Amino acid sequence: MEMILVIYDIKSDVVRFKVAEMLKDFGLERIQFSAFYGSICKAKLEELISELERKLSADDILHVFVLNGNVEKIRVLGAGSLPKEDEMIII
Repeated sequence: MEMILVIYDIKSDVVRFKVAEMLKDFGLERIQFSAFYGSICKAKLEELISELERKLSADDILHVFVLNGNVEKIRVLGAGSLPKEDEMIII
């Protein structure tokens, strides 16, 4: 399983909505308006990336950060929090 962080800047409201719904469908949790976090197996990650590539235009920006299991090193400041391990959806 991979812990990933996805952040994006997508101009089209329609595409942005579809991307957000897709990320939720893959079990990721929205942590900010354009940021999702969660756990996903490598095969599903490749599937997700492939689907995202088909949706994005040349002007869109989307980053997928694979955190390599170093969840202990992630620091959240302010009112946000990471989901607890038992709250994560594993695909």
